Amino acid sequence: MISGINKLYDAYLSEKLHLNNLITSLFKILESETNKRTISIVFTIFNEIPNIGSEFYSFFENNLISNENEEIRIRCFKFIAYNYSDIGEKSLIWSIRKENSTKLLKMMIKDLNNNNFNFSKSIKKELDKRLKRLSEKFELHKNEILFLLDVVRDLRNVRKFEMNNNSYLNLENQCYLQYENNHIIILLMFLRYDLPKSIINLKNLKYLDLSYNYFHKIPRTLKYLPCLKYLDLSWNELEKFPEFIKNIKNSCLRELNLGFNHIKTIPTWISDLNNLHTLDMRSNNLKTLPKFVMDLPNLEFINISDNYLNEIPLFIKGHQSVISKERGKVMKISRCSRGLKSLQIIF
Repeated sequence: MISGINKLYDAYLSEKLHLNNLITSLFKILESETNKRTISIVFTIFNEIPNIGSEFYSFFENNLISNENEEIRIRCFKFIAYNYSDIGEKSLIWSIRKENSTKLLKMMIKDLNNNNFNFSKSIKKELDKRLKRLSEKFELHKNEILFLLDVVRDLRNVRKFEMNNNSYLNLENQCYLQYENNHIIILLMFLRYDLPKSIINLKNLKYLDLSYNYFHKIPRTLKYLPCLKYLDLSWNELEKFPEFIKNIKNSCLRELNLGFNHIKTIPTWISDLNNLHTLDMRSNNLKTLPKFVMDLPNLEFINISDNYLNEIPLFIKGHQSVISKERGKVMKISRCSRGLKSLQIIF
């Protein structure tokens, strides 16, 4: 296919093929083309043709409106915005109003913010209106709609539902969220290799479940989630205790689950997490439980079972309240003498 496209262009350059025939042939190819490289080559040729006339505008307009291939619609939008900004304004506005591809919508927002094209005030206003309509439709703040656009590929796949008087969105790619008062408060994301940067827009997020992913590192951007109370990072590929946690200002983190990773040590700064109630470190590579964990004032439960601890640490030995269980031991330690809550540890 690519060699055929190059032959067409060579024939045009050698004046053996009329421009009209070249354009018609290339769009004929695009009618059923899905290969991104082929699409890229076709539009590279379009961009290399000097002063492409308005008589060919309808080809780009029709594909912007009706072509099922997202990549082709994106390139047609850009081509019209750059080459036919005057006569193409109505078709660009139509696309802004109707487009369900989040990739195209994000491209519009990016190009508008970066002034990549000489968009008219009408187009800028229309894009603002579209974001407002999406905000109303999904009952989310405008900034949090940007996160939704990063997670979903097609807006038609977003499903709203109610359960127990709570409002939820079921997104694509194993992503679910609960929202309240136009803000996302609970977010669950599974089977991912990365996180969208726009997650920092979720300033009211309280519960974040990122278990069952493929993360080797957790992005530092999560430190900008000031309301986070519950964080589940279990069943990932983490080798180090996530450092972003220590940078959460005025952290209200109450429960932290890092089970089923490959973490070897618990850092000293964990003692600064004054609100931490539960710490789950089961099935990691810990060889000891550091004494400073005992200084966490509100810690009531810690699970370090299925690690590499050969014996109970000396600073814990001597306590009598040990309850045998099927797997490991449960030890309840009184810290009343130090004004701290009792601590239950599973070994």
